[in-house]
Amino acid sequence: FNHVKGPCKDPRIRKAISHAIDRKALIAGTQFGLARSASCFLPGDHWAHNPNLEPVPYDPELTKRLLKEAGFPKGLTIGGTSFSTQDANTVAVAIKSMLLEVGIDWKVDSLEPAAISDRHKNLEFDMSFTGQPYIQDPDPTFTGRYHPQGGHHFGRTDNKEPYNPQAAREKASEHAGNFLFNRQKQIEHLHGFLDKEPIIVSPYDAELYGHWWFEGPMWLDYLIRKIHFDQDTIKMITPSEYLLENPRNQVITPSMSSWGWKGFSEVWLQGTNDWIYRHLHIASQRMTELVKKYPKVNGVMERALNQALRELLLAQSSDWAFIMATDTHVSYAQKRTKDHMLRFNKLYEDIKNNNIDVNWLADIESKDNLFPDIDYKVHK
Repeated sequence: FNHVKGPCKDPRIRKAISHAIDRKALIAGTQFGLARSASCFLPGDHWAHNPNLEPVPYDPELTKRLLKEAGFPKGLTIGGTSFSTQDANTVAVAIKSMLLEVGIDWKVDSLEPAAISDRHKNLEFDMSFTGQPYIQDPDPTFTGRYHPQGGHHFGRTDNKEPYNPQAAREKASEHAGNFLFNRQKQIEHLHGFLDKEPIIVSPYDAELYGHWWFEGPMWLDYLIRKIHFDQDTIKMITPSEYLLENPRNQVITPSMSSWGWKGFSEVWLQGTNDWIYRHLHIASQRMTELVKKYPKVNGVMERALNQALRELLLAQSSDWAFIMATDTHVSYAQKRTKDHMLRFNKLYEDIKNNNIDVNWLADIESKDNLFPDIDYKVHK
């Protein structure tokens, strides 16, 4: 709900909408009966779920009374969004129909995630239908949605004070303790029905720490120290070390998946960016060709081959395709892709013709200096 402006700013309208949705009918009609009515954001079997909460009852008469109290006795029209997947559309259509029964006309647009995010940032919605596929640690989930400075509030806060390093350190320590507490509870929950010590794998993008989250390295330092000094429920371990201690494990083959939209590769392979891959594949084949043709070189030739691999790796960065798909700074992503491919192709031709422009090579070495100790032969 948009509780900053519009009709849904009034909690009576939000309650009216909630009581107008027949959750049992939704489960039966759109989920084939394979779901449960939720009493809150957390499922009933989650360790942080409040068992005292009950699902919101379907009560269209209460909805009409609330609408009348809020000044809309004849109903109202609201706008909003829904994910463009078939499942989401099915549920959204059912909700729209239920709301119409009580005089609420929900003008819902079926959009891709990036477009929905823009609508949210610009407050161009009244009610949006989205979903959370899983919830393990409730803290980031609830903070993002309900805290005044949460990510889904898009910075709409009056707290514009100067950065306070000491306060940041204290908050990083507090958050590390909270994260540790949640992992302890998770371990205790899992240990209750497993026959051995469970493992929690926590992989994160390296750029998260310090880039998107300035206090990230500080938080990580506090977390590691707290795990070592402040408790004895869990310990840090690598997957290899865990396998040595627990050699008998169920073998599974994960399905192809990603963190992207719909859980697979559509974000990186669709109409806005699929043109790049034929060029990347040819460049990769050419790089292999160069490695085989020049297995042992030195001097300028070695520098040129190393730089060719740098340009290929930079062109292959998935960020460019992602930016094109989300329609943010598209021209920049396209330019970076083309620039790296053009440099690679020139290097390829110059190396094969033994005609390397040393000044030009030095210039792009200074511009694209990723992996200073790279060895082109790793691409063989």
